[in-house]
Order: sequence, then structure tokens, then C-alpha cells
Amino acid sequence: MEWTDIIVAVIAASGGFFGAVITNNKQLAIVQTKLDGVKEELARQGARIDAHNHLNERLTAVEVKLREREKHGNP
Repeated sequence: MEWTDIIVAVIAASGGFFGAVITNNKQLAIVQTKLDGVKEELARQGARIDAHNHLNERLTAVEVKLREREKHGNP
């Protein structure tokens, strides 16, 4: 085996390695962007759930007041 063969093999292997690293970095950036979008959507959903829960608390309070009025004969 000659030195030129070894040099060519090292160059080819390093090209494959650096190509894989670059591809991996690009895929990581894409996944990170998608993950950020999912986090934002979860935050929006959390706000909607909080608003819904607050509405349920208010409706429950209204129902309790209506039951009390019905018991006392006040329409």
C-alpha cells in the first residue's frame, strides 16, 4: 500500500465525516425550530385552559347562588 492510497483514504473519510456533521447540525436546527413551535402552541393551549377553568369557577359560583335563591323562594 502506497502513501498516496492512505492519503486519499484519509481525505475521503474526513469528507464523509464532515458531511455527516454538517447534515446533523442542519437536522438539529430543524428539530429545534419545530420544538420551539410546539412549546409556543402548548403555552397558548395552557392560556386557553386557564381561561376555561376560570369560567367554570364563575359558573359554579353562579349555580350555587341560584340554588340558594331557589331554596329561599327568591326567583
